[in-house]
Amino acid sequence: AEYCGIQHARMAFHVRSVSAADFEGWIGRMQALGPKAPAAAPAGGDSRKTASAGANVRVAQAAAAGAAQKDSGGTAATPQGPEYAQGEKLFMTKGCMGCHSLQAAKAPKGMIGPNLANVGSRSYIAAGWLKNTDENLERWIREPQTVKKGVLMPNLGVTAEESRALRAYLRAHK
Repeated sequence: AEYCGIQHARMAFHVRSVSAADFEGWIGRMQALGPKAPAAAPAGGDSRKTASAGANVRVAQAAAAGAAQKDSGGTAATPQGPEYAQGEKLFMTKGCMGCHSLQAAKAPKGMIGPNLANVGSRSYIAAGWLKNTDENLERWIREPQTVKKGVLMPNLGVTAEESRALRAYLRAHK
């Protein structure tokens, strides 16, 4: 899949070399991360246009998908307080789940956006283009089109308060 839209030349990847044993340990941790993947998203939902070449982004009915993901068990991030709880609710209702998964292994098919499993411990976001600081993560959530014009991530009208809550929720997923 291609997440970059018209920003293909601005995708950066950072490679880290590790021993085979360390890699196998990482694979094991990734397989245990996040809630279990929900059943296939229900048909319907809202279709939103992004600024990139009129691409359609399917925004699933997040409340139903969120409930399915929550009820399915699995290892989730440890709650971090009221901002975390608000961020979790926003992740389920703002449309984030329509494109992203927090499940590292066996993520639902058809995910449009990057997998966000362990996003809280990543060094970079936005396809390796931005350092993963609280400020950058909040800004990326609030105004992706301003940060990286033409990316497929739409501007969902997230407020500064909502971006702080979403950052708290995502930061806990390590």
